[in-house]
Amino acid sequence: MPGSGCVYADQCIQINFPGDDYCNVFEDALMWPPGQPELAEPVPPSVGYPGPLGCVCLNAEETSTLESGVPEEYAAELAQRVREATQNACASAVPDGYDHNCMSEAPGEAPILLADMPFYVGAGDCIGDCTQINPPKGGSCDDPNPYECQGTTSTDDGDDEASSDTGSDSDSEESETGSEETGVYGAASAADYVSCAGAVCEVDRGYAQFVLESLAWYDDGGTTFVYEPARGRYVIHGVTEGSIAHALGILDGDVLDSVDGVPIDGLDAALAALVAHYDAEAVSLTLGRGGQRRTFSCVLVD
Repeated sequence: MPGSGCVYADQCIQINFPGDDYCNVFEDALMWPPGQPELAEPVPPSVGYPGPLGCVCLNAEETSTLESGVPEEYAAELAQRVREATQNACASAVPDGYDHNCMSEAPGEAPILLADMPFYVGAGDCIGDCTQINPPKGGSCDDPNPYECQGTTSTDDGDDEASSDTGSDSDSEESETGSEETGVYGAASAADYVSCAGAVCEVDRGYAQFVLESLAWYDDGGTTFVYEPARGRYVIHGVTEGSIAHALGILDGDVLDSVDGVPIDGLDAALAALVAHYDAEAVSLTLGRGGQRRTFSCVLVD
């Protein structure tokens, strides 16, 4: 969810992005009356799943590590955290007065996980990443720890050892894994991934995801959005050749009028538009330039 920590109104806005819920399910978790395992029956399943579902919210670094499996020890630790969450969810689903095998680790007795690795379910309620945007003209915003915003750690259980103890590992890991993506998209001009014809611009889907997750728009050579109260709109400054804004045909001094027809007349509208279009396949932008308005569409392509 968006948050704010401003130098001036509408400047140095802090944006928090949700983390990712990774989960697993016990397919054959059993419960039985005390001393009567022969009367075992399945533990009540979570809605929509074949068994009890347990989840852990992971930040961007942890998600990347879990999906890539590098380093192996760290990935295994994250997978174990999800298993433990599944054990706890399983035990919580057992009615009072029943024994169960939810917490068992013994071969042949422990319930079996549905998937070999935790699977993505959706956005979690921890902080996955954060940044500050819209620096004051001629100034700059703080560069917050990407996994800790306003003193709140990014994991949901409060003991974010992975974030604090492996910070240096994260940097080196990004150079080996995460930076592979950054390297692909960061090494060339934005024009290599944006193609405009008339009023329609096609944007490479992978590049768009990179821009959204890293907020590269705000670190692409100086492009900033400065709110001008007299106009009641954001004015775009610092557009340079090779930047994302330049690739979209935006010029220095253009006024952001609306997004999908909704006027962007202040901070609330700007943040609402950012959140509403997080997973959008296309978006329509209207810019003001020289007393005229220009509307164009950005469409994601594979």
